[in-house]
Amino acid sequence: MPVTAGKQLANLIEITGGLKEGDKVINKADEQIKAGAKVSVKTK
Repeated sequence: MPVTAGKQLANLIEITGGLKEGDKVINKADEQIKAGAKVSVKTK
């Protein structure tokens, strides 16, 4: 899903648009994550 990026600080990027409360996101991505890649949800 397209998002709008805001400010960047070191390796953190603010997302200012495109997400709504409760959306799940990947918090640690690497070069293997590409558009259309299948992912699974892990719970704590």
